[in-house]
Amino acid sequence: MTDPAECVEFTIPIRDSTDILRARGNARELAARLKLGSADQTRLATAVSELTRNILQYAGEGACTIINASNDQQRCIRVIVEDHGPGIPDIALALRDGYSTGGGLGAGAWR
Repeated sequence: MTDPAECVEFTIPIRDSTDILRARGNARELAARLKLGSADQTRLATAVSELTRNILQYAGEGACTIINASNDQQRCIRVIVEDHGPGIPDIALALRDGYSTGGGLGAGAWR
């Protein structure tokens, strides 16, 4: 396994639940190595976990790329999650306030 603190960028294929745990753990470890606070570490790990879980649930497989995007002014981690699932049929509707599929917390959990 690659040490996330030594990487500028690494990609984790998401094919089963163990990959979710790996992505979550690597994101948290990188956040800790960058000395982000424990609340930020938890938020990042939770976001990675939820996004990668959605890959398995809705697309079957995909990938999670975690990037140490820090510079001299700020510590920053970029997460890119990709899959080839069915997508959202009406994105404009889904972005409206109050829209819900009734299936989960989704973006509302971050407000």
